[in-house]
Amino acid sequence: MSTFQIPRVEIPFIPPEDLAHATPEEVASYEAALRRAKALESPLDLAELLFPETRRWQHLELLNEHLVALAEYRLTKDGPGLPDSTILVFDEASETLTSATCLYRPDALTLPVRVPIVFNLSVSMRPRAGKSRLINQVLPVWLLLHDPNLLIAVGTYSDSFADEWGEMMRDNCIDEQERLPFLPQPQGGRRAARDVFKVEGHKGRIAFTGVGGGINGKGFQVMIGDDFIKNDVEAQSPTTRQGAKNFYDSTWTTRRTVSFSLDARFPIPFEVLMGTRWHHDDILGYACYDTDEDGARQESPAWCILNIPAMCEDEDTDPLGRKLGEVHPNAAAEGADFLEKKKIQNPRVYAALYQGRPSPEGGGLIPNTFNTYIRKGGHADGGTDDLEFFMFEKLTGNVIDGGNEEDRFVTSTAYVHEMIPFCSIDMAATKKTTSDYTVAFNCLYSREHHALFIVDRFRKRITTDEYEASLIPFARGIGVKKWLVEDVTFGKQFGQTLRRKYKFQVDTYPAMADKVSRAVSSTLPDMMRNLQVYVLPTAPWREGTEAEIGEFPHSDHDDMVDALAAAAQYVSDMPRYRPPKDDTPKSLGDEIDEHVDKQARRTRRRQSRDPWAQISR
Repeated sequence: MSTFQIPRVEIPFIPPEDLAHATPEEVASYEAALRRAKALESPLDLAELLFPETRRWQHLELLNEHLVALAEYRLTKDGPGLPDSTILVFDEASETLTSATCLYRPDALTLPVRVPIVFNLSVSMRPRAGKSRLINQVLPVWLLLHDPNLLIAVGTYSDSFADEWGEMMRDNCIDEQERLPFLPQPQGGRRAARDVFKVEGHKGRIAFTGVGGGINGKGFQVMIGDDFIKNDVEAQSPTTRQGAKNFYDSTWTTRRTVSFSLDARFPIPFEVLMGTRWHHDDILGYACYDTDEDGARQESPAWCILNIPAMCEDEDTDPLGRKLGEVHPNAAAEGADFLEKKKIQNPRVYAALYQGRPSPEGGGLIPNTFNTYIRKGGHADGGTDDLEFFMFEKLTGNVIDGGNEEDRFVTSTAYVHEMIPFCSIDMAATKKTTSDYTVAFNCLYSREHHALFIVDRFRKRITTDEYEASLIPFARGIGVKKWLVEDVTFGKQFGQTLRRKYKFQVDTYPAMADKVSRAVSSTLPDMMRNLQVYVLPTAPWREGTEAEIGEFPHSDHDDMVDALAAAAQYVSDMPRYRPPKDDTPKSLGDEIDEHVDKQARRTRRRQSRDPWAQISR
């Protein structure tokens, strides 16, 4: 069992009256010792020495706390743990780490609890907020001050950009050597290579690389990655995203190396990843989130994810404790008015670049919140003759408390009968792990309320010869007789099987290369916005489906969106509902009143066609 912490450098305090009697050399020595102690304290303290224009903004203080906690092995999934509380347990026989915990206190009113620590930190923040300078240029130098034999890798989207970082770090250390003599110096001075910073007199080095660069055959204790995907255009390319993920899996993560040196300050490797969240399937989404079989994304328990949005959208979850609408500063001095304008001009760019989300809040092109229902009744055999559904949050349009206040609508309950069952399918034809899924939704539609109920979902990678065995039993659960099938080759073949073998009705919907246009031009966005699509609140696939809709079209899959868009368009194209005639026997008085009204209408029509009657009036 071992406890790790970064030792603090204690400098004895010398009263001003004593300094008045010191020689100039002694004063200079004392000032140098103070600067070194300040530099060792944290990356942000070192940044103030290297770059006097550095501002200790609140968001940088928070980022600084996370970086120090990561280096001191006391970072938890939820944030920094308490100092001097980390316990690392090693298996001496295999020299492997078996457990790592520290004390974490959620807030000042709770007692600290012992929780697992993580060795990975993800960072996303608005542009020009100081994160790249603090992490890429200062953090490696700060770590080398504590252990000059440390091996560090710094990566980005291209070798040339990485080399620029290496050149800036080399020149900064050389230029500040006289004022800050404790800084590590590059071996070879200004003639040193741009892509590697070898610490003079020690074994430590910093390697700078781009995606696909040459760090093979080398091991590192610290991995720092910044924007493995260059911009929005490249993030939308599946080929570019897959290339970055291949580099991350095959090269980047395989370079993490445990230090077996007895005097190693950082024996266990750790990683920092940062970038703009242009896509849900970017490197941060790929590495820091887990996707379950239903398509829902969850934060990985192995990562601490620090996202500091430019503008506060939720006071309860804001990492800086800001009030709603409050912004944090940056070097470009872009305030709330600027961000509001960006949000209106391009909601997705605003969400990705400034709020750390690949899609706008509440969904992207399509709202992603389902309404919910509770099922009341039905047959054990799955028949639909007497199905009843209790719906809530149904807007009736009756306005109360109007006036100058915002209109509020009364909600009502409704029992729905005569449901129309059908199955909507988006088809794929392969089991490759990178391919799309075959998705089917069992649906019930109420023409009376124009309400679409999603009863169940099928989502699996299957081949064409498995369609019949997989999809027929799935749809039979609600007595489906109607199928919506995409008009592609294997869709037509499956449709023929449904018609000839099972005597089902089959409609096809057109296959379009531009799936965005098909989904957006369908009635799905309006039905979702008007809360006319219902699911059970306990449906296990609900969260994953809402996630894909909200991420569309910047998610790694769009199969569920396609199937739902086809279903929404199908029900919206049906003839409008007409209430049945009232067959209740009429009383004699009602018949007399109806006869009188009919005669009056005939008289008015006759007079309207009589010009003399018009003149006399």
